[in-house]
Amino acid sequence: ISEARVILNKEKLCSGLAFVEFTDPKDVEAAVLRDGMKVKGQIVFVCYETKEKKSAGTKDRRKLQAAKRVVEKKEKVKKKKDGGDEGEEGEAEGDGDDDDDDAAG
Repeated sequence: ISEARVILNKEKLCSGLAFVEFTDPKDVEAAVLRDGMKVKGQIVFVCYETKEKKSAGTKDRRKLQAAKRVVEKKEKVKKKKDGGDEGEEGEAEGDGDDDDDDAAG
């Protein structure tokens, strides 16, 4: 890991969102494979970004986009969970959306 940034909320507490830069591409792939796993009872969402660092304005925009993706994934997981068996059956039949496009950046 070459850099890790934890996003804080207004109260200066961890918002649950962080950005990590890896020096070795193999470590990136290992992290992405952990997408969806539980850590201390919380589901971890992992996406990767391959773009070069840019200006502060671009960084802020990228942070916002990443945060939106995380929120969307959390909502999707919650809908599946709230949907119970009925939602799982519908998903098992396949809707054609694997959601693998998030990891591709």
